[in-house]
Amino acid sequence: MLTDTKCRTAKPTAKNYILSDSGGLYLLVTPKGGKYWRYKYRVAGKEGRHAIGIYPEVTLEEARDLHRDARKLVAAGKHPVEAKREVVVAQKVERSAKRPFAEVADEWLAGQMKLGKAHNTTRRYVYNVKVLSEAFGRVGIADVRKSHLTQVLLAFENQNNHETRRRIQVDALAIMEMAHDRSYVEVNTTPGAVSQPRPAVTDAVGFGRLLGDIDRMPTRTGTALRLLALTGLRPGELLQTEWKNIDWKRNRLIVPFANLKMRTKRKGGDADNRNLEVPLSRQALAELKVLFKTTGEGRYLFPALSTDSATPYMRGYRLHRALDRAEYQGIHCPHGFRSSFSTIMNQERVIIEGHEVPRWTDQKPLIELQLDHNDASVQAIYDRGGRWKERCELMQLWADRIDEMRGSRAKLHLVA
Repeated sequence: MLTDTKCRTAKPTAKNYILSDSGGLYLLVTPKGGKYWRYKYRVAGKEGRHAIGIYPEVTLEEARDLHRDARKLVAAGKHPVEAKREVVVAQKVERSAKRPFAEVADEWLAGQMKLGKAHNTTRRYVYNVKVLSEAFGRVGIADVRKSHLTQVLLAFENQNNHETRRRIQVDALAIMEMAHDRSYVEVNTTPGAVSQPRPAVTDAVGFGRLLGDIDRMPTRTGTALRLLALTGLRPGELLQTEWKNIDWKRNRLIVPFANLKMRTKRKGGDADNRNLEVPLSRQALAELKVLFKTTGEGRYLFPALSTDSATPYMRGYRLHRALDRAEYQGIHCPHGFRSSFSTIMNQERVIIEGHEVPRWTDQKPLIELQLDHNDASVQAIYDRGGRWKERCELMQLWADRIDEMRGSRAKLHLVA
């Protein structure tokens, strides 16, 4: 075992060398004279190294105390490196939660100013942020509630100024959505203030135009938006998808139950704790195969673009920002692809004996199942085996319809 004298008198050599203590703790001495505490460990058969500190800032006694804490994590099957990262993220979230709403609103406004919007649009943003900040700007971002926004909206409603009310509402929700995406708040508490659905393009012509605009976006952003269209997933579910959750042999994407929305409110027999399995069309597989060449060696389909990011995967605000930059703010959002899919595919019909009827039996519940809406009709389908074959047909036909709506533009099925 090491002593403080051995640590203090250790001299650099031409190569790195280590002075071992016990239980995997050692002091790494570099040719430049640096001395670094490290802990070598194994979790689930895989070796890892955990940086504990620099000697002499961290003494031998302090290093042993930190090493003892790390060994407890390893004994519980946890990586000390990941645990340390979680603590850092938690501390960052805690600090961010204390920021006043006005400060976060100014951050959102600064981002909008960089998008090169028309002068009238940016002037409207400035006005709306000013109204909101004057009303509850000093409230901590984590303490903002729907009642704060409701009071502002009612004031304009009472003046019969409904258009301004609507625009303030949209921008307030966008600010809170950004705060949620950037982990300033754990839960966005403002959407319940109003019952306004997320914007979505639901007509074939408009949707085809949207797809063309997406094709002109940067590669990774465009791929993410196209996969949202092809899979009907929620943005967070797609962005958190890991490559290990792509089943290439059975052509399906698996969303672990832990990543699904409203997990604690899911009730109903066999649907509890169930992973969501999404059939992958030829077009979706083609997109994934191209993406794999870029990010396939990593963990996530869409890793964070910055190593300083609070999360290891791309955040949803980047997709919102891309659509806003393409002039779709208030018209279509990343979550809106689900509404597009539902609206257009619920209109699918076939002719049987001269009568136009829905293409599938219980067509609406089938689509609701694919969208992971957990209600009584969906539960009934689960109990009958999930109708996997029909869901595969549904998603392939949807992908083919997407190609049709793209018109003369490059078609995904040709890539496939």
